[in-house]
Amino acid sequence: MGNVYNGQSLLKIELDTKVNVSTATTKRIKYTKPSGTEGTADGYYTALLDADNTTLYYEFQSGDIDEAGVWTFWPYVVIGGRVADGDRIKKKFYVPGTFKIS
Repeated sequence: MGNVYNGQSLLKIELDTKVNVSTATTKRIKYTKPSGTEGTADGYYTALLDADNTTLYYEFQSGDIDEAGVWTFWPYVVIGGRVADGDRIKKKFYVPGTFKIS
């Protein structure tokens, strides 16, 4: 997919945790909005998508992406009482009606 826009909800994010999450008691995707506001969303895991059981995914809902700019996402899991934060990724969401010129 090319550019993604503020307000778009037909999106899915997949994050590799690098650890087997099949027994995790907590599976979340944390984020920081362009404004600096932080939050969490429940992440989901399915062996059908990931034979190594290391990928969390989240399908965005209407209203989730409510700010244009650079968002940061990272996985957060708790397994056996131990916490694992994953690598952070950044994704830019544009204002609807704009486009990126390469």
